[in-house]
This record gives sequence, structure tokens and C-alpha cells, in this order.
Amino acid sequence: MIIFAIQNMTVHPSDRSGGFAYTDTPAVVSCDTEDSIEIENDYSIQNIQDYIVKADVFYDDFEGDLSKWDHLEKRNAQGGSIRQDPLDYENNVFMAYTWRGENPFIRPRSELRVDNYEKLGKDYWYSWKFMIDPDKRHNSASEIIGQWHSKPDFEAGETWDDWVDGSFALALGLEPFTDELEFSATYMDVIDFKTGIFPERGKWHEIVWHIKHSVEGDGYVEAWVDGQPLLPFNGEDYKMYGETAYNNSGSYLKIGSYRYNYTSWTNPVDLAVGESCIYYDDVRVGSGIYERKNK
Repeated sequence: MIIFAIQNMTVHPSDRSGGFAYTDTPAVVSCDTEDSIEIENDYSIQNIQDYIVKADVFYDDFEGDLSKWDHLEKRNAQGGSIRQDPLDYENNVFMAYTWRGENPFIRPRSELRVDNYEKLGKDYWYSWKFMIDPDKRHNSASEIIGQWHSKPDFEAGETWDDWVDGSFALALGLEPFTDELEFSATYMDVIDFKTGIFPERGKWHEIVWHIKHSVEGDGYVEAWVDGQPLLPFNGEDYKMYGETAYNNSGSYLKIGSYRYNYTSWTNPVDLAVGESCIYYDDVRVGSGIYERKNK
């Protein structure tokens, strides 16, 4: 379950193992793609939990290796690997584990990244399941647990070597002290918007995203956590409109833990301590959604 509170929108300027006990017995589980029927996209859907993302672009249930992903970023002795689901030993999941690291001046990061080359001007659906370890705590000023990151504009001659931006376009944050989910959209000037959603630790949750990637004002993002809208009602729907991409190259997807290495953004003096452990499963990227057969 989640704790959900309505809150008015405000825009602000601005391999170590972890987690539950587990065993190394291999797990086998089947994809639930067949347990659904395809429907026409209905973007006024009220009960998103009756639907699943089509997953015709990307899918990983972690019942194998990490070869579907482009890269696992976990420098500075961070942890990230496939492990057994702490709540179901017949299921495998991805565990993103971060700690202070061997060098405390490097930000803790354990993230999987994949570039599906989504087209600008087209809308896509994304979803994944996540669970926050109940026993791992830290005092970092912020933590990102999912994001769409910008890329160099290759058509304009930019390369990874001379690129100067390096920001996320959209991000899902977890406030370390309250466990409230936060939303940020760099090119809409939305930073750490308080969503009023507090995922319960030690429980699986599902987040569903509907995003139109665009460098113009016609871009949008909407999302649900366990069926609850992540973003505020704007008078017509729960979309947030604006620039959702930095340039014509679009963005790539990242899941995992990325933490600030100090306890404060405004006064970065004290280095953060503690650990974070986030579990992920059933990552889907698609051009539409399905209606579940068994609701």
C-alpha cells in the first residue's frame, strides 16, 4: 500500500550486497504479456491499474542477465546486480545498492541505462515495479530512483567528449527523510515537486508513465503510482505540459539509485552517510497499453 496525500503544486527554482536476506537458488518466472488483450489507447483512462504497458519497445523481468541494458553505472564500489526477490524467492529482480563509497567525494550511483531511441513528437508508455528496502537509510540531501537523461545533440556536432549539459530531462526522486516521491523536469523548471505519495517500505509498488518527448511546449508527462496520479490535476487531466527533452537527440532511460554525496544542497559541508537499496522488476517501454484479462 501507499500513503497518499493531496498537496498543491509548488515549483522550486533551483558489489556490496544490501537489502533483505536472500539465497542463491536460481529463479524462473514467466512474463505476463500473454495475460492481456490489446486495446486502442484511451488517454482519459481513470483506472490505470486495469492496464499494462505494451512493452513492444523494451522489456526486462531480470530472469537472466543484464544484457538488455546498455550499461550498469556503479563506480566507486557501489552495488548493482540481479538478486532474488526478498518477498518471493521464485522471482528475480534488480537490486540497486548505494553507500558512501571508497571515495566519499564521488556521488553514490547504481543505475541501469538503456537508450531506446524514442522519437520526438511521439508519446510512449513506461512502467516498472519498485520496492524500497525497509532497513537501509541514509542522510543524503536527495536521491533519484528513475530518470530520463539528456544526450548530446549529435546532429549538431556535439559529442559525449565536449558535451556541457549533462542534466536529466525528467526524474523521479525519493526524499530521504520522509520517503515522499518527488518529481523534477529540468526544462520545465520544476525541481523536487512534492507529490504527496509516500511508498510503504518493504512492499512492491508499480509506477506507470505516459510521456510525449518534445523540445517544444507540446510535450507532456503523466504518471501513476499504484493507480494514484503522481502529478496534480490541471483542470482537465493529470498531465504536466512543457519541454520534456533537451535537444533533438531525446533522452535515455535510467533506473536505480543516484544520490547526492552531501547532506545539504545549499550548504554542502557534511558528507552523507548510510545506505540505500531499491529493488526493480518488470521494466516495460511501449507504444501503447493493454487491458488486463483478469482484473
